[in-house]
Amino acid sequence: MGFIKKLLKFIFYSVLFVSVISVMAYTSKDISINKTSSSTSQTKPSKKYVTSNIEDLEVLDFDLKREDDVLYVIGTVRNNTNRQYSYVQVEINLFDNDNNLVESTLANANNLGPHQNWKFKALVLNNNFKYYKIVKVEGF
Repeated sequence: MGFIKKLLKFIFYSVLFVSVISVMAYTSKDISINKTSSSTSQTKPSKKYVTSNIEDLEVLDFDLKREDDVLYVIGTVRNNTNRQYSYVQVEINLFDNDNNLVESTLANANNLGPHQNWKFKALVLNNNFKYYKIVKVEGF
């Protein structure tokens, strides 16, 4: 009985993984860097601002926020379409002083309705980074 349960669980997660990767490959939206903020503080990492090439999913704002000694990238994504997205994801990369990627993080949500805003919150585990940027916003 235990073997069958484990086998079914493995099959389920395998199919789910392949399905999500396939859909993401066909529906991803690329974004490009618009400008870099200038930071006067040595302690606060700088961020890169982004705009979507296709304004369907738009990053309205984002910043760093610390809650109980835990660091997050928070922000807002707006669905500028008349359709509902069953899944939306924001991917964020963090870089050190030598422009090396030191961490990637993401936030996701389900069922973002037409013209709705989503307040995202992505956990940051590595506090030793110089700057961060949103590298992708996608949905299906």
